[in-house]
Amino acid sequence: MFYITPNDITFVVIEPTSEFLPFLYPSSYNVYTDVDDGSASVTLPTTLEFGGFHYNRAYISSNGLVSFGRAYNSFSPKNFPLQNSLAVVAPYWDDSRLSGSRQLHYQIVSGSSSLITKVNAFLSKYTGDTFEADWLLWAYWHDICPYNRGNCQDSNFFQVAIAVQGNVTYSIFTYQCGLIRWTLRNAAVGSNPTKAQPYTNVFLKRARKALTKTYFDEKSFELYLLQET
Repeated sequence: MFYITPNDITFVVIEPTSEFLPFLYPSSYNVYTDVDDGSASVTLPTTLEFGGFHYNRAYISSNGLVSFGRAYNSFSPKNFPLQNSLAVVAPYWDDSRLSGSRQLHYQIVSGSSSLITKVNAFLSKYTGDTFEADWLLWAYWHDICPYNRGNCQDSNFFQVAIAVQGNVTYSIFTYQCGLIRWTLRNAAVGSNPTKAQPYTNVFLKRARKALTKTYFDEKSFELYLLQET
């Protein structure tokens, strides 16, 4: 089941299903690790429109968010809207540290890829309109620990796929049940187009019950329509 908000900015899937988008694994990808409060800069293949603004560069933060236009690496999650008019999507924004095997994987994917095929099928099914991505930005926060516990046993795993077809952009947050296991500073999940634009927001408390039973054991993914013109 899904709903679309009246402002036509945010499109959120709210029920789990056996047909959700699984974790995606491109054949090759970049690795970003051994950093605290940093971001990987990515040049986008074409202009991405989000909240009425156009962007040619994305910054994938070690702290579980993607910003557009400029880097944003705050380790302290905040409720949206942000006060700095920054375009952000946050699959799981919290204070993380990358080191060793605890990595951020990312890649621009285009062409005849099985990954593109999976995303197209997923979006076409859940939006009701045929979707054929020109390209997508994929990122995977792999085996992530909080800043104060670099070798934790209860690490987090989550992904984002930002799919672009012309002027239509979707952002898909993907989780697997049992693989979101900590929040250090009350993690934030959602999207923030700009200060003046409609936004979506989930703020997670530190209690394990809030992470599992209330949220991530009930949802396998979230889907946001970032722009449609």
